[in-house]
Amino acid sequence: MRALALAAALLALPVGAQSLTVVATSPAMNATSVARTSPVTITFSGALDAATVTPARVRVFGRWSGPVPGTVDVSGPALTFTPSRPYQAGEHVTVQLGAAITAADGESIGARGMTFWAAAGPGTLDQTSRGTVAVRRAGEGNVVTYGGIGIDVDGDRFNDFVVSNEATGDVRVFRNDGTGRYSNFTVVPLPGGAVPSPLESGDFNGDGHLDVAVANVGGDRVSVVLGDGAGGFPTGASYVAGQNVRGIAVLDADGDGHDDLISGHRVGRTVGLHSGNADGTFEPVSLVPVTGVSPYSLAVADFDEDGRLDVAMASFDEQAVVILRSDGAGGFAESGRLAASGRPWMVAAGDVDRDGHADVVATGSNTSRANIFWGDGAGGFSGVSVLPAGSLVIAIDLGDLDGDGDLDVISSNYSSREWVLTETLPGRAYGAVRRIPATAAASCMTLHDRDDDGDLDMTGIDERDDLIFLFENTGAVSTTPPPATPALRLDLAGPHPARDVASVDVTLGGEADGRLRVTDPLGRLVADLGLVVDGRLDLDVSGYAPGVYVLRLDAGGATQTLLLTIAR
Repeated sequence: MRALALAAALLALPVGAQSLTVVATSPAMNATSVARTSPVTITFSGALDAATVTPARVRVFGRWSGPVPGTVDVSGPALTFTPSRPYQAGEHVTVQLGAAITAADGESIGARGMTFWAAAGPGTLDQTSRGTVAVRRAGEGNVVTYGGIGIDVDGDRFNDFVVSNEATGDVRVFRNDGTGRYSNFTVVPLPGGAVPSPLESGDFNGDGHLDVAVANVGGDRVSVVLGDGAGGFPTGASYVAGQNVRGIAVLDADGDGHDDLISGHRVGRTVGLHSGNADGTFEPVSLVPVTGVSPYSLAVADFDEDGRLDVAMASFDEQAVVILRSDGAGGFAESGRLAASGRPWMVAAGDVDRDGHADVVATGSNTSRANIFWGDGAGGFSGVSVLPAGSLVIAIDLGDLDGDGDLDVISSNYSSREWVLTETLPGRAYGAVRRIPATAAASCMTLHDRDDDGDLDMTGIDERDDLIFLFENTGAVSTTPPPATPALRLDLAGPHPARDVASVDVTLGGEADGRLRVTDPLGRLVADLGLVVDGRLDLDVSGYAPGVYVLRLDAGGATQTLLLTIAR
């Protein structure tokens, strides 16, 4: 009932000419501990035209795991997305609905979106060091490794790690060995790369593979590289944004079903929007009408709970956090300005106090403090709290490290050479503070389930020594018992990723036969392999392009799916 009560206030006032409103969501907007297989239901104030609701217009994205495939059903005013794979433990999930979805009377719903966090299993804040990994090549000097994202670039379910390197103008891709460790890396040159710094991921061309966008602080460009689903980034481009691109975020601002890029430009003192196209390219920048800012980082959330994703922006010189409210049609306007404790280098957003409303955390880079601005769900903020940090706080992020449902806060502190981890508690309180040493300059910390055991691990970066720090959460494997083994099974039986032949074992659980199909990660049919029986199948995949596919087995009213990666 909490989801219904919370969402009842959503979209109480229409924006523009649109009158269709959201009256309920499940899970609740901004929920911090959602079951990893939970369906998502969004209920509107009027019946939907089911013919306009397609998988391409209902996009669900895990920050670390990428596009989430699934099925979509419509029943009157309610739209339900059922994932065909779990969300990754503890990851931030974004749901976006396309404006081409209409009510029964033909009215567009506009661009709609919501976010939540998948549940993380029980864990510990006192994580175990698993050593460091060098980012430099043999004989190479300081590459200034600044930012990192833990994403699955090859579809094997394990988080790989992509880092940006300011001195060499590239990103480097570390593949996960299946145990949560990294070793060798590949270098991906960035088109237009000039001191590449913050980076974010998305599925820019809709092929189900993770792509990466990077802000170049040494120039005026955003660089984009497109993933092939097998660990490579063979194509890319750069786009003029504004001078000194310090921040970047990904969202579908206009509801056309394609990811857009929003960027902040400190020296240019502008915010820009690149509208995305279906092929992964982006339109020339259009400027957001906001003045008196020196933008650094950006974070996306629905602060006024109108069903449209807004943006929080760190404005460095003004020592403020600026809220940019979305109109659902690609436009943004300043709706508030929050005084920060120092110059905010980075911001993040999430429901820290679990009151159902998105909050903002920000670094006070020059004050050894971090701020939490408490959202009220109407676009305003009811107060601010100060958290301890280190010296020269340049990064901050959120994640439920101990699995208690609260988002803990971790800051990266360049000059004091440490990460500062703060446990959050109910009632806007916080517990013990842990200080975790780097070697020379802590610049980033990613909170993700690196070893796929159900709890959040930590992966840090030291940008002066160019090292990746690995910390393992040694807590329990999962918050829930494993599901019972289904009678219907589909299992890999050969080398994976597959090359020319993919071997799978089919168990039909007493059924005479079943139908096997191949789809892409978005559920689009690639091949119908017909009826199959119990036993091992050797599938000829020599004609398939490298990437990630979904095998779907249907028998006796039950369905089993299996991710298949093809690499050459």
